[in-house]
Amino acid sequence: MSFIFRPGGGGGGTPGGSNGQVQVNVAGAFGAYSTFTYASNILGVESITGTALTMTIQPKIPTVLETGGSLLLKTPNAVKSNTRGGDISLFAGDGLNFGDGGTVNLRGGIGFAGGGVTLTGANGTASAGGIFLVGGQVVGSPGTISVSGSNGVGDGGAIELYGGGRSGGVHGSVLIGSGGVVSIKAQLNNAGSMTMGFFNTALTTQPTIAAVATDPATTQTLANSLRTAIINLGLGA
Repeated sequence: MSFIFRPGGGGGGTPGGSNGQVQVNVAGAFGAYSTFTYASNILGVESITGTALTMTIQPKIPTVLETGGSLLLKTPNAVKSNTRGGDISLFAGDGLNFGDGGTVNLRGGIGFAGGGVTLTGANGTASAGGIFLVGGQVVGSPGTISVSGSNGVGDGGAIELYGGGRSGGVHGSVLIGSGGVVSIKAQLNNAGSMTMGFFNTALTTQPTIAAVATDPATTQTLANSLRTAIINLGLGA
């Protein structure tokens, strides 16, 4: 038994809209919209709304002979004088009644060296663009902000928080605030010990503090021990 497939003829009709506008079915006829265009492998749309409850945007899955591509989300630079660059906003949905708010996840890939997550505010001649990470406000538990470097067989992904440099104003700040608890935790290194440092000091392992003071001599020992630990961590000079 054999099957023979014969190609059908092309559809007829007059294209709608202007040159470069994508053709769509509008009440059984060709139609187009000025905000839906295609030219030079660039698809131009005004907005994208999923038709299913979940939605995935990703580049082509590479073959075994290819290297994975990149996904770029970028707003254009300002063209008109004294205007600001475009914003990028990522919002998770709000919960209803006792439901939880949605989570925004940014994660570097897992590899021999863990992939990093880089968030950089745009440059500006007046004020540089900022980065704001805000946990959701709720009636029950507060929203959590979790920033984690990815695991790696070799090096783990790093987390670096920098305030922007300046040319005329003040340097950018790194502010970590909370209506509840702020927790900063060091991770184990290859030697099996935790290291941490502040104010650009060398990373140091968790310090050992002298025993509880019971007399003037041990009080002096404890004070010196605390001073050394604070300086080594970069929290004093």
